Amino acid sequence: SCASHSCTCLPYVCLQPLYREALEVLKSTTGPEDPVTQQCMYGLAECLREQEKFEEAEPIWRQVLEVRTRLLG
Repeated sequence: SCASHSCTCLPYVCLQPLYREALEVLKSTTGPEDPVTQQCMYGLAECLREQEKFEEAEPIWRQVLEVRTRLLG
């Protein structure tokens, strides 16, 4: 499973590799639209935001928003 994006006990920079690894596994096993995969994508985007890597975070946030909008209406 994915590390919680709300965890403040570790710096986001340390969690970024974990999110990337978890996403790789989740996308291949549960698919890109699975809620847990989406949670990990959001967490990765938050990690990138904390590092002020906004250009890298934005497309991930957009993907999450697109899937959530399509699935939840």
